Amino acid sequence: MERDRGAATLLVEPFGKLPRAAKDEVAEEAAKLLTFLAPDAGSRDVRVRPYLRGGPRASERRSVARVWACFTT
Repeated sequence: MERDRGAATLLVEPFGKLPRAAKDEVAEEAAKLLTFLAPDAGSRDVRVRPYLRGGPRASERRSVARVWACFTT
């Protein structure tokens, strides 16, 4: 999640190719998550990146793991 001047942006990078319907569902859930994470944001934007062969870099996977750990502990 990035914040800038009252705006919040959540970038979703899938670990595999998503069918169109699944991409829409992921975007909906990401929007709900962003509302929870940044309730005071003046504007919110969710971006779902296309799948890149090989998936996210190792550093990005660690970031995802840290965020996931925050919600599961």
